[in-house]
Amino acid sequence: MKVTIAMIVLNEAEFIEKNLKQHYVWEGSDVHQIIIVEGSVELYPKRNITPQGLSTDKTAEIINNFPDPENKIEFIQGMWKDKSHQRNQYAKRVSDNTDYLIVIDCDEFYTKNNQRKISEFLKSDKKKHHSILFPQVHLWKSFKNQVVGGYWAVPHLRLYRWHLGCHYGSNHNELISLPGHNYHIRDDEFIETRDFCCIHFGFFRSDIFVRDKQDYYYNRGEKATRPMYSDCREMSFNWKEGYVLPHGSKVILYEGEILEVFE
Repeated sequence: MKVTIAMIVLNEAEFIEKNLKQHYVWEGSDVHQIIIVEGSVELYPKRNITPQGLSTDKTAEIINNFPDPENKIEFIQGMWKDKSHQRNQYAKRVSDNTDYLIVIDCDEFYTKNNQRKISEFLKSDKKKHHSILFPQVHLWKSFKNQVVGGYWAVPHLRLYRWHLGCHYGSNHNELISLPGHNYHIRDDEFIETRDFCCIHFGFFRSDIFVRDKQDYYYNRGEKATRPMYSDCREMSFNWKEGYVLPHGSKVILYEGEILEVFE
């Protein structure tokens, strides 16, 4: 079973090397292609990007110097109109013999145990679902805590059965096929499973990085369209022990698996 991993990156020096180490070999599947697209989009804040829309940290240097004995990694750089434009740079490069596309953000990780479970699920999926929604474990400020509820309970589309010609339209989180058919628009075409999960470090990061992302969401109008998302993410800057988080969310102890690359 051949798998392509795709990611879009910007100022990811904190996690990109660990991410590649953790996923370069995927348990139970043949990851034969890793496509990384670096760059900013038009609505992203300009304070921490180059005039060319690229990272100001060592993201590109780390990617270019990462050991790639199987020649899997393809690295593309540019300034993009929006996230769909950026994601389509990898979509059009996915090889014809790919069975599944896994989309990974740089601060998202899968343990080897979860990789194995995902591979086993895909091989046993008789309904041949087009896309899979993953729950995420959101680490909160440290390896000791996670945050649950509210925005943090929302699953994410991260895995797609690949078909030639798939691309992104107006929604940068949803692959569509050439006739314009949304993969997960019908119940029999997608599945949400809690048999495995993604570990997310997005609220483990520096305030500078989180603020840039939050302001990007504000610039595209999310404060009005999805206020729960904005309210919850904003708490990343103000939270202290004892604070009450919005929308029924709360901080609890993390008692899950330890990622191999962080051991």
